[in-house]
Amino acid sequence: MKKDNQKFRKLILVPLGIMLLVLLLTSIFTAYRLQRLHIDKNVQANLDELKQIVLKQLSENSLALGSMIDLIKRDENLQKAWLDRDREALLHYALPVLKNSPQNLQITHFYFIGLDKVCFLRVHKPEYYGDTIDRFTLNHAELATTAASGIELGPLGTLTLRVVHPWWSGDELTGFVELGVEIEHFMSNLESILNVDLIITVKKSYLDREKWEEGLEMMGRKGEWDQFPDFVVINQAVEKIQLKLNQHLQFHAGQQEDHIFSLATDSRQYSIGFVPLIDAGGHDLGHIVVLKDITLDEDALQVLLLIMMIACAVIGVLLFGFFYFFVGRIERRLTVSHNALIGEIAERKKAESSLQQSRDMLEILVQERTADLKRANEQLQIELTERKEAEEDIRRLSQQLFSVIEEERKRLARDLHDEFGQALTTLHLNVEALQNSLPEKLKDQKAQCDQIIRMTEQQCDNIRNIASELRPDMLDHLGFIPTLEWYVEDFGKRNGELRIDFEAVGVKNRPDSEVEITLYRILQEGLNNIIKHAKAKQIDVLLTYSHPKFIFTIKDDGVGFEQMKASPQSQDGKQGIGLIGMRERVAAVGGTIDIRSGRGKGTVIRVEVLADPGKTEA
Repeated sequence: MKKDNQKFRKLILVPLGIMLLVLLLTSIFTAYRLQRLHIDKNVQANLDELKQIVLKQLSENSLALGSMIDLIKRDENLQKAWLDRDREALLHYALPVLKNSPQNLQITHFYFIGLDKVCFLRVHKPEYYGDTIDRFTLNHAELATTAASGIELGPLGTLTLRVVHPWWSGDELTGFVELGVEIEHFMSNLESILNVDLIITVKKSYLDREKWEEGLEMMGRKGEWDQFPDFVVINQAVEKIQLKLNQHLQFHAGQQEDHIFSLATDSRQYSIGFVPLIDAGGHDLGHIVVLKDITLDEDALQVLLLIMMIACAVIGVLLFGFFYFFVGRIERRLTVSHNALIGEIAERKKAESSLQQSRDMLEILVQERTADLKRANEQLQIELTERKEAEEDIRRLSQQLFSVIEEERKRLARDLHDEFGQALTTLHLNVEALQNSLPEKLKDQKAQCDQIIRMTEQQCDNIRNIASELRPDMLDHLGFIPTLEWYVEDFGKRNGELRIDFEAVGVKNRPDSEVEITLYRILQEGLNNIIKHAKAKQIDVLLTYSHPKFIFTIKDDGVGFEQMKASPQSQDGKQGIGLIGMRERVAAVGGTIDIRSGRGKGTVIRVEVLADPGKTEA
């Protein structure tokens, strides 16, 4: 019996020893892993702190640049040179501002830009000017007529914090002033604050290789376009780890930003994290790669690992002895537990059988529900198709309705001109002949004839105006652009205190006749609404052709309105074209209309429509 007990104990203690060894190794690994997570947590804290500091730095620099722009706009010499469009004088007075800017700002870009977005002067590079600038910050400042700021990627691959302010002369917007700072200039401050190394990467899809390499040559830098397939490094990496870092960036740059990775060199250990690089327009340009030197932490971790291994070995010996002397008691307890476990297994088998039955029933219910959902989805697709066809029929009917209305206007205008106009002209001639035939002594009769002639001439003018409002002959005979120019000029004469400017850009061919009359009616309704409600002093009308679309914009400096409360009816309660009418006309030819306004900010009406609605956009 004693031999059996010893054999039994050996059978128990050998697996138990193996388990104890595994437990000790697991404890060592767990402690090592926890310490590693602690190191990664510190790096992640650096990443989070970097994001906050970057935002703070951008905000502080934006405010400082905005303050400098305010000083520039208040400088009388600069104001006069700008209004006179004197480039040499403007450069003369602006260069000291650039050279004497605060050291902490390190301004690298200084622009004066006209209302047409054409660069009038680059103070930092005065020999380059006359090019059109298309950037998010400038477009936002133009559209909102307020200051705009943010990071933007330049054509030469430089990342710049840009601040753009509109420049007003009294109530007139004369252009824009822009200051910029390359973000690399304050990256060194962040490295000092966080005790890290920073590398900036930009996706190749946002860069032009020739311009990028040209920019590197201009700035005296080196870079390798083919180093990575999807992105480039736009600042200098740490030389000692350049080779291994290249391989690491290629493998990890496309993964989640919140992952932390490790990198080892011959003598140093680093943790690497990624912070997304977002520009002013919300585009994901690339990453700021953060390298944290964790060599000291790794050394401490190795020492901790050695201490734990020694401690675990001692504890293992003590525990093995403990299990050896008390295994008998454990054996009895195991026997009791074994019997209880057999009963529990039987109960679990019954529960599993019941659970399997429930699972089968649930699967049947799921199949039935899936079939119901499939049928409902098919019915929904049918309803959506029918709705789309109905909307297309409505649009086609609207287009036909507007065509019929325009044809009727054209017929009425022609009848007014041909019948009533000729009749009044004949009446005018007959009354003149009658007046000339009367003797001089019939002065009262001659005066009555003069009155009839004046009334006839007035009615002729009224008929011509009505016919022109219904359908101008110029649209059919002289063309689209001359008709718009004539209407704007005539409208301005009839409203003497209102200034209206009209410009057509890139328009070489006439659009489809339906597009012509739609844009003409939008112009009529827009100008009439401005006169009735806006109390504006300046109206700008711009027609632009950008293949294959016409872009038609009407902008005023009036009182504006709250868009959520805008009513489709005029203030006198009569239903006109109004906002709904404009939208229906544009939708009838397959275009889009955007109306933006606000209290005290004026109103902008922007219409986009294909030159030929019968063709789809390429």
